[in-house]
Amino acid sequence: MANELESSFSTGEDPVEYDNLLQEVFRATSRGERAPARPRPLISASWKRSRRAGLRPDQCRCPMHSPVRARRVPSRTSTTRQLIPMLKQTLPQHDNGMFENGSYLVVLTDAEARIVWRYGSTEARQRADSIGFVKGALWRESTVGTNAIGTALAVRHPVQVHGAEHFCLAHQRWSCAAAPIIDPRSRACLGIVNISCTVAEAHPAMLALASLLAHTLEMELHEAHQHELERLRTISWPMQHTQGDEPWAVTDRLGWVAATNSASAGSRFTLPEHPDRDLLWLPEFGSAKATSLPGGWFIQGQTVVEAEPGENRLQITRTSGGAHVTMDAGDVHWSVEIPPRQVDVITQINAHRDGVSAADLSEAIFGDRTHTVTVRAEVSRIRRALGPVIIAAPYRFAEGMRVEID
Repeated sequence: MANELESSFSTGEDPVEYDNLLQEVFRATSRGERAPARPRPLISASWKRSRRAGLRPDQCRCPMHSPVRARRVPSRTSTTRQLIPMLKQTLPQHDNGMFENGSYLVVLTDAEARIVWRYGSTEARQRADSIGFVKGALWRESTVGTNAIGTALAVRHPVQVHGAEHFCLAHQRWSCAAAPIIDPRSRACLGIVNISCTVAEAHPAMLALASLLAHTLEMELHEAHQHELERLRTISWPMQHTQGDEPWAVTDRLGWVAATNSASAGSRFTLPEHPDRDLLWLPEFGSAKATSLPGGWFIQGQTVVEAEPGENRLQITRTSGGAHVTMDAGDVHWSVEIPPRQVDVITQINAHRDGVSAADLSEAIFGDRTHTVTVRAEVSRIRRALGPVIIAAPYRFAEGMRVEID
């Protein structure tokens, strides 16, 4: 994991005694009084988000508390369904009786923090039922306050939440550790793996175990992706050997390259949402055409001549619902509608032709520097709609791209 793991308490420290201190900290902080110790910055920030969401510690209600409603789990993505058998296969290697016969509970959620699968003893599951920690329940910070699942989703790295670090009073008898599962292809969060137990049975190593489980799932997804690229190489073999001298590449739906005859192709193309609707403009190929394959694309360059600087034009016309964008790049021409927030992002990037960071964009658009995740998501959506017109580190328009905003 890229982030250093920060357990709630140290090895050898009594989890119950430490929670007694946390209870005093929580009560004092809730009353605006001086606390005997400071909450961890991670927890303090999460408590603030919970309050801003309008939550109260004594009135947290899980959105799917009813057992009848809990059975109506929303349809899961194919990737989330794929994670369940992977986790089932991985858990026995780390169990030692702590899950199947003990009091620990393993939970898997989807990317929205909705529980899709639980694993543990009858005792552990019944204890979880009493607080609505059930299949179908939504455990985002905005619905139930500070908790390992919701906070891990908010900060995108593994977290442990012990006892009174939870925002909701009903959850403060629990200790939980959770880690996000990051798609190695898209870098999107696919879900959260969580380990929960009572305060008395908690251990700092829970966080390392949750992180290990998430990392194992990510490695298995990476291996599955490599098999998918090999399948694309196989089915596209006839097309690969009937092309002329123009550059070509075989990619999956996300643009990862399975095969190519071009040294400039790199490992991934940034593709628009519907690359086969018209000619593409790709920095690596210039004008290009995409042909659909089962699970991927065959992309063939239409010219190997690079466009001259200033030849590519992005025309943005504001509308009541956002903006109408027209892209002209040599032989490539297409139009698309984008929402207001993406217009704001494009406007700010255009105002900083030498480049601008995600934090600076956040401050310019939202008034503070804390919305970098939202900014990055909006840039990704712009790139899906328009192609690789924006490059990163820092964010700026690609060389030779002329932007006109009306």
